[in-house]
Amino acid sequence: MTFSAANRAQQARGRLTAALAGLALAVPNHISAGGVAPELPGIQVLEQRVGSVPVICLSNPQLAEMTVSLEFTLDNLTPSVVVPFQVVLAPKQTTAPLVALRPTEPGRPWHFTYNSYFTWGTPFARQTTNELYLLPFTPGSSYRVVQGHDGTFSHTGEDRFAIDFGVPEGTPVLAARDGLVVRVRDGFDVGAPDPSYKKRANQIFIRHSDATLGEYLHLLKGGMKVKTGDHVRAGQLIALSGNSGYSRGPHLHFMVFRAKDSKSRESLPIRFIAKEGTGIDLDQGKSYTSVRGTNAEPVFGQ
Repeated sequence: MTFSAANRAQQARGRLTAALAGLALAVPNHISAGGVAPELPGIQVLEQRVGSVPVICLSNPQLAEMTVSLEFTLDNLTPSVVVPFQVVLAPKQTTAPLVALRPTEPGRPWHFTYNSYFTWGTPFARQTTNELYLLPFTPGSSYRVVQGHDGTFSHTGEDRFAIDFGVPEGTPVLAARDGLVVRVRDGFDVGAPDPSYKKRANQIFIRHSDATLGEYLHLLKGGMKVKTGDHVRAGQLIALSGNSGYSRGPHLHFMVFRAKDSKSRESLPIRFIAKEGTGIDLDQGKSYTSVRGTNAEPVFGQ
C-alpha cells in the first residue's frame, strides 16, 4: 500500500492517493492536513472487507461539515455505485458502506487505486438573510482595509470576497459572528509574500449557525485564545493578529466561505456593522471603526 498527500488553500481542502491490491485491509487511511503545526486529522477513508468484497466508508472527525469525493481506477472490479461520487459528511459522522468493489471475474487478481478529495464546509450552506458581521477588532478602534474584494495580491477566485485589515502584530482579534470553533492551527512564526507560504498560516475557522465558515488568518504564533469545540459570541476575543503565512506584512485576513465541491471552496459577500454605517460593504483603502453590536455581550480585549 502506498500513500501520498497534497493540500492547498491554507489547508482548506486536501487529497489522498492510495493503491491497493489483493485483499482490502480493515484499517483506516488518514487524510491529514500536513505541515509543521499540530492539528486534528482530516477525513478518514475506512477500507473493510465483507467476505471477499472490499467496501469503503468515510469518517469525518471534524466539528464541521466536510465535502468529500472518491475517484477510482479499477482493475477487474465492478463498483456497486456510479463512480466517481461526492458526499457531504455531517460533523462527527461515519457513513455506512458507500461502495463495494466486487471482482468482475472471480478468481482473477484485482487491483484498485483511489483519490479522495475534501473541502471544509458544505455547498448547501446558505447565509442567513440580512446577517450582519462585527468588525473583528476592539470597539472604538479603527483600521484600514489594505486589500478588499477582488484584490490583485491574493483576493481572486475562491478568495475574492475576503477582507484584509492592516492591524499591527498582537492586535486583539474578535469573533465577527457567533459560532463554534472547528479549527485552530498554530505553530508558524514566519510570513512572506511567497505562494509557498500559503500552508504556513496560523488560522481559526468558526462554523456559523447557517453552516458557513468564518476564516481568521495570519494569526500570531501562540496567540490563540480559544480551542476547537469552544462556542464563541460575536465580539469575543479569539486570538492575536500576526504575520504568518502568505503575507506582505502584519494584517488580519477575514473571510466567510462554504465548500463549492470537494476540490474547491467559494467566499461569500458579507455586510458589516461599523461606526460608518450598518449593513455596509467595506472598500479597499478606507478605514472603519468597530462598534459593539447589539448581539455582542462578552468582554472585549485581552
